[in-house]
Amino acid sequence: MRWQWAGGAGRQTGRAAELGRRWAAGLLGSGVRRAVGVDLGAGSIKWVELVRRWGGGCSLAGLGRVEVPTGLMLDGPAEHLQAWMQLLQSLGLQRTVRTRAVAMALPASGVILRRTRFRAGLQADELAAYVEGEAAAWAPFPLESLALDFAVLGPAEGATGEVDVLMAAARQDRVQWRQTLAQAAGLKLTVIDTESNAAALALAHWRPPVQSGAPGLALALVDLGCNAVCLRVMVQGELLFERSEELAPQFAQAEHGQWPAHCLTIARCLQVFQAAQPGRGLLGLALAGEANGRPGLPDVLTRLTGLPAWWLDPFVNLLPCADAGPKPQAIQACAYVVACGLAWRALSP
Repeated sequence: MRWQWAGGAGRQTGRAAELGRRWAAGLLGSGVRRAVGVDLGAGSIKWVELVRRWGGGCSLAGLGRVEVPTGLMLDGPAEHLQAWMQLLQSLGLQRTVRTRAVAMALPASGVILRRTRFRAGLQADELAAYVEGEAAAWAPFPLESLALDFAVLGPAEGATGEVDVLMAAARQDRVQWRQTLAQAAGLKLTVIDTESNAAALALAHWRPPVQSGAPGLALALVDLGCNAVCLRVMVQGELLFERSEELAPQFAQAEHGQWPAHCLTIARCLQVFQAAQPGRGLLGLALAGEANGRPGLPDVLTRLTGLPAWWLDPFVNLLPCADAGPKPQAIQACAYVVACGLAWRALSP
C-alpha cells in the first residue's frame, strides 16, 4: 500500500499539529524537482538523490553511505543522537546534493494506521476534528504527544455519501528526533514515511527479470537486515503479508559457508505465508538490504525454496545524471532500496 496523504488536511493540537504539517509537507506539491531519501539503518546510513526530468521520468543524481558503529540506537538517548548527527554530517550532504529537501522513514512498528469512513463533503477543519475524535479512541498515547495526519482515499465503496479516510499516528518525539538530525546536517525534513512503504515503492519501479507471470501473482520482497529478516508479499502494490524474524547470533555473523543456514530464516517466513495464504502463488523473491558480499545468495534461495530469487536493483530503470558517476552493481544497489523509495516518495505529486 502506498501512503497517499491529503493536501494539508492533517490537523493536531499544539506542537503535534506543527510536526504533523511538517510530516506530510513534502507530499503536498508537484513542483519538487529534486529530492533525497535518507535511510537510517542499524548498520549504515544510505542516501539517494533523484531528479525529475522535464519529460516526466527521473534520473539518479547521486548516492552514498556511511557505516554505523555497533550499538548505536535509533531514537536513542541524547548521546546517541549526537553520534548520529556526526555520522550524517560526515556525509557532507549539504555540499553534495542540490536540494535541502530530504525524506526519512520510521519503522512500520512505529506508525499506527487506521482506515475509517466519514461523511463526504466535510471541510478540512471539520474532517480533522472527526479524525482527532477517532484517534482519541484508539491511540495508545495522548493526542498532544502524537504527530497525527490523515488522507481522504476517495468515495467509500457501497456507501453513498461517504469517503474512506486513512489515519496515521506516530510518536511526536520520533518525528522530532529525525527533524533534529536533518537540521544538524543542514537539511530540511519534508517527508516521513514508513520503511515498508518506501521499500514497496522502490519495488513498484522495478520489474523482475521474467518473461511473464499470471495476473495477480504475488512477489515477495525480502529485506536482509543486519540482525533480522523481513518478508513482505506484495500484489499489484498492495501489502498482502508481512513477517519479521530475528537471526540467531551465529547466523547474523555467518561466514559464506554458513549462508545456507541463514536462508532457513527466509524459508520459515515463506512457510508461515503459505500457511496463511494457501494456494497463493509467488512469482519469486526480490532481495533487498545488506548483501554482505555474498553473490551466491539468490542461487541458494532458489534451491532451498524452489522460487527464483534476484537482487532488487532500485536503479535499474534510472539513467544516471552526467555527474552522478557509474551506477553500482545490483548486489551493492539492493542496499539502497529504502533510500531510493524515500526519494521517490518525496518526488510524488
